Amino acid sequence: MATSDNNKMAEEAKKPPEEDEVLSCFFSEIESIGKAKSNADIMTFNAKELCLRLTSQTFASPYQVLQLKHNATEEEIKKRYRKISLLIHPDKFKHEKAQEAFNVLLNAFNEIQNSESKEKYKLVYEQARKVVYKRHKANPNATTLDLIAAGVLDSDIQQIENEIQRECDEILRKQQERREYAEKCVRANMEYEKQLAAEQVELEKQQLNHQVEWDKTRDLRVTSWRSFQGKVTTKDFKLQAFRTVEPKREQRPDVEGTKRGTIAESQTNRKEKRKKIVHTDEYKASWR
Repeated sequence: MATSDNNKMAEEAKKPPEEDEVLSCFFSEIESIGKAKSNADIMTFNAKELCLRLTSQTFASPYQVLQLKHNATEEEIKKRYRKISLLIHPDKFKHEKAQEAFNVLLNAFNEIQNSESKEKYKLVYEQARKVVYKRHKANPNATTLDLIAAGVLDSDIQQIENEIQRECDEILRKQQERREYAEKCVRANMEYEKQLAAEQVELEKQQLNHQVEWDKTRDLRVTSWRSFQGKVTTKDFKLQAFRTVEPKREQRPDVEGTKRGTIAESQTNRKEKRKKIVHTDEYKASWR
C-alpha cells in the first residue's frame, strides 16, 4: 500500500499540473527582467511556455506580448515577431492553446504596426522616462550616459530601462482602468436612459388604454344626456332638488285656560268664607 502511494507521488512530481507551469513561467519572466542585457532583451521560453504565457494573462500593451521595450525599432519588432511565431505557429507546434496564443501574438503585432498605436505608446514611453528621471532628480532631457556620469546610475545601463518599462506598464494600467471606468459609466447612462424610455412608453400605453375605455362609454353618456334633456323639455321631469323640510308643529297645552279656572275657583271659595263670617257670631268668642 505504501509502495503504491509512493509511486503516485513520484508520478505527480514528474507531471506537474498546468497551473504550476504557468506560475513557474511567470516567476521566470520576472527574474529575467532584471537580468536582461542591453544588447539582447530576449526572454528565453520554449514553445509550451510561450503558449501558457500568452494565454494565461492579460497585457497592458502589445510590447509586453512581444517582450520588447516601448521604444523598440521597427526592425526589432519584426524580428521578435518572426522568432515567436516560428515557435508557436499551430502548423508546427501541436498544442491545444497554440492557435489562441498565435492569435494574441498576431493581434499585438498588428496593433504595433498601426501608426496611431505606435505614436500613443511612444508618448507613453516619453512620459514614463520623464517620471523616472524626475524620481532620480535628473534632468528629463539627459541621456543615459549623462546619468551614469552624474552618478545616478551604475555602469549597468539596463537598470534605468527596466525601471522605465515598469513605469510604462503602470501608466498603461491606469489608462486601462480609467477607460474601463468610463465605459462602465457610459453603459450605466445608457441603461438609465433605456429605463426612462421604457417608463415613458408604459405611461403612454396606460393613457391610451384609459382613452380607449373612455371612448367606449361615449355613446352611453350621450344617450343618457339626450334622455335627460328630453324629460326637461316635456316637463315630465320634476325638479325636487333643494326642497325644504317642513317641521311638525308642536301642540302647546292650554295653560291660560287652566290658570283662569283656578283663579275663579279661588274667588268663589273666598266669597263663601266671607258669607259664613258675616252671618255668625262665633268669631266673637275668640275676642279677648
